[in-house]
Amino acid sequence: MFLRRSALDSIGLLDETFGLHMEEIDLCWRLRRSGHEIGVVPESQVYHIGGATLPRENERKLYYNIRNSLLMLYKNLPPSHFRAVLLRRIILDHSVALAWLLGGKWRRTRAVIRGYVDAHRKRSNYSQPTEATTLPSYRGQILLEYLLMGRRRFSDVPDKRFRLNHVAAPPDSTS
Repeated sequence: MFLRRSALDSIGLLDETFGLHMEEIDLCWRLRRSGHEIGVVPESQVYHIGGATLPRENERKLYYNIRNSLLMLYKNLPPSHFRAVLLRRIILDHSVALAWLLGGKWRRTRAVIRGYVDAHRKRSNYSQPTEATTLPSYRGQILLEYLLMGRRRFSDVPDKRFRLNHVAAPPDSTS
């Protein structure tokens, strides 16, 4: 990732509260919200040793992913969008947590609950944007795409899941 110093001066650095996971996504979202462009080189190849900080099945990794994704949404979505997205997240996250609980994976269930509790506690450190804001261009449920549709790579996601207009519109039933 290459960043202009002036862009970082205008929005700040990575959010240290996150500690692990999602901090670069939050940074890009804040850049977009402040009017900066983000480019990509489609021909590039990125090699990532999947979760080198914590193993994939580690409960701490799950905890940070839950907590930080909720904080990122709170920081970057206006209240009307946040409530709609949060409701869907609660249903999906807690359904999976219940399945883990019934399957005897109580540590994973506990990580989900802790992530929600700690995100709620830390939310007072942030203010939500009140104006129309730049929303992610992806329109869908990535978890469902991954689990139910078997889409494991970015290139597997259909083009129709992305929209060109990044000005916030009220949430609809298709998102």
